[in-house]
Amino acid sequence: MQRKRKQYSIEDQLRVLKLGDDYGFSIVLDNNLEGAEFMVRTLTRKEDISIVEARTQVSMRNPFGHSAVLDILAKDSKGGYACIEIQRVFKGWPDTSRRMLHYASLLYSKTLERGSDYANAKDVYVIFIFDDDVFDLQLPLYEFRMRMEDGMDLPGANLTVIVANGAYRDRIETDLSKLFSDLHESDPKKMKVPVLRKAMEQLKGRDGRMRSEFDRMMSSIKKDIREEGKAIGMKEGLAEGRADIARNMIRESFPPERIAQLTGLSQDDVCRIAAEMAEG
Repeated sequence: MQRKRKQYSIEDQLRVLKLGDDYGFSIVLDNNLEGAEFMVRTLTRKEDISIVEARTQVSMRNPFGHSAVLDILAKDSKGGYACIEIQRVFKGWPDTSRRMLHYASLLYSKTLERGSDYANAKDVYVIFIFDDDVFDLQLPLYEFRMRMEDGMDLPGANLTVIVANGAYRDRIETDLSKLFSDLHESDPKKMKVPVLRKAMEQLKGRDGRMRSEFDRMMSSIKKDIREEGKAIGMKEGLAEGRADIARNMIRESFPPERIAQLTGLSQDDVCRIAAEMAEG
């Protein structure tokens, strides 16, 4: 006898939502200049950066090929850009490093006005935050710049790529440690960064704009699941439709528990699908 799976309400999903989840990140930091500025300053270790624009889920169109959707795109007062990406799953360096460079090229196109000299291109930061220490060196941040073979930085280059170790914690609770901790916290009262805690309290309270946006996102996903299942048809088709949705969510780095909640699949099924995708 097949056990009936628990149905999760919007309230259930909101209760377990973390800042580092795609939807938490997207809603809490959209147009949140103070929150985005804290993150950019902390991750770049540059206290003089002033953020004047912050948007989430920004589509960067490439007229010649592959486009991209950025988790956070922040613009500073000098015309430079920083994108911050939450990457729950490490897909290996061929995928990760080339994705970073692709994002950097898209951002450079925004910093350089038509007809302007290349020397006028502004600073670009591409920041990927992983759940784990992908280098296994116990450092909070790994920073990369364009360098010559002898280790000297390429003069004038203004691209910085940062890989953040989201598992890093320290005893003195630096801003980095607090940020990484808050990304994995579902209870706003336990969050350590005031500007991030306040935003999550608003989302999990009854803030009209944030709550309606969360409801819209959840309803949209459920609608997609129902429509895709109907299009494929019947019991087997519905299961395959859920699997297809799960595959898409895995590609977008959703955590397994969130995929299970939104598709009705078990976490074991989600992990099996992810393993099959990794092998294939």
